[in-house]
Amino acid sequence: MISFIVIFSSLFGVFGHLTCGGFDIPLILGCSVAVFVGATIGARSMVKISSGYIKAGFGVILWVFAIQLILKLTHIL
Repeated sequence: MISFIVIFSSLFGVFGHLTCGGFDIPLILGCSVAVFVGATIGARSMVKISSGYIKAGFGVILWVFAIQLILKLTHIL
């Protein structure tokens, strides 16, 4: 389910860049490949790994991004 959401989130991000005039072909292609590979790996690993580990890993990733965002907004990073 999360992999499915990531694909649509990425597509809407691309559409957002297109509407704002940020048409960068290498960026779009690179992100498309990364999303496809990540979704494939994620879908296969969700079958093999217990849901507790997936939730914990996703939580850690979200915390890392949140801390990075806070540091950037406070001009520390």
